[in-house]
Amino acid sequence: MPLLDAILQAQPTIRVKSYAQTNISITMPKNRYEKMGRPQVGDKLQVDLKKI
Repeated sequence: MPLLDAILQAQPTIRVKSYAQTNISITMPKNRYEKMGRPQVGDKLQVDLKKI
């Protein structure tokens, strides 16, 4: 699961304004980004989150 690995290793920054406007920024090395298929701004990614 390269996307999940990238998210977990990237230490995402999350700003929560409301559930409808939650913004998640993910920073990762260029080679990991390219392995994900180079998602662009506006591309939709599905991320499942749960409180643990």
